[in-house]
Amino acid sequence: MRRGVADGSLRTESPHDATRALLSLCIDVARWYDPAGEQSPDDVGERYGRLVLRMLGAHDA
Repeated sequence: MRRGVADGSLRTESPHDATRALLSLCIDVARWYDPAGEQSPDDVGERYGRLVLRMLGAHDA
């Protein structure tokens, strides 16, 4: 996270808080994910990946 902020590929005022939020997303998915549901693990990973990149102001998001 710090490297991404330092090189300008990510934007956040607080890399520590952003890291904590990202880790929470990764942990909490295990609480709600239903293998019998409509989303595959790949779908969730793709969506979460795009969401995180947008949250961090990544250029390619």
